[in-house]
Amino acid sequence: MQYIISRIIAAFIITLSYIFISYKLMKKKINFKDKKIYLSILSIIIISVINGEVNKKFFKTITMSCVFVLIHKILFNQKLEKSVASTLFYQMLLTLSEITFALILIIFFGNNLDEIVKTYLGSFITDVYMSIIPIVLINISFIRKLYNPVLKLTEKISKIQFVYYTIIIIFALSIFPITIYYKIDFIYLVL
Repeated sequence: MQYIISRIIAAFIITLSYIFISYKLMKKKINFKDKKIYLSILSIIIISVINGEVNKKFFKTITMSCVFVLIHKILFNQKLEKSVASTLFYQMLLTLSEITFALILIIFFGNNLDEIVKTYLGSFITDVYMSIIPIVLINISFIRKLYNPVLKLTEKISKIQFVYYTIIIIFALSIFPITIYYKIDFIYLVL
């Protein structure tokens, strides 16, 4: 029961982070009177908790990316390509967070990452950290300015190319954390 509660709280924090960053990227203010926000929060929390129980690390990223795309589409009523680009940008911020977190853990605790993350507290701290760092990153003007070229790039490429690049990026963003936490050689994993 304690594990489920910690997963719900962590999912809530991650969801708030995603919504905050999405609104920041879209240069809009959050309208707390809009029922879509609360429905989005609830949907992401439920799917995130179920996803954490059912899927392996690789599939968690893919599943949550799809959920974030749908939520972004619902909240902002954008074209699918822009919703995907926004979600991939958020996933890249998460990946940067994961890299910094892994490096910090390695510096302080050595190579015992999987042991730390497996505990309830370690998992919870990881999720909170992974929610806070993207918020910090999005408030850096240089990083926020990278978003517009990403959106413009989606308009310049064909739909087939867009799908192809999206699959490659999601795969890359999914693979990197696996190599860190499970100590798997990257080349072995790709082959």
